[in-house]
Amino acid sequence: MIRVAICDDNLNIANSIENDIMNMDIKGFSCDVFLSGIELIKHLQSDQISYNIYLMDIEMALHL
Repeated sequence: MIRVAICDDNLNIANSIENDIMNMDIKGFSCDVFLSGIELIKHLQSDQISYNIYLMDIEMALHL
């Protein structure tokens, strides 16, 4: 299983990327979408999950 983490603060863009990946119809891919880097880090720490591919937005607003 290839696990992909998509991290973008724009939900429309994140969903578009996810749809593009899933429409490639490659078996064994799964995607998780995160709307902030903090959300992604918390998920990684709590679930002890790692991803094979990280697609990250270059500029995101800082939310503390």
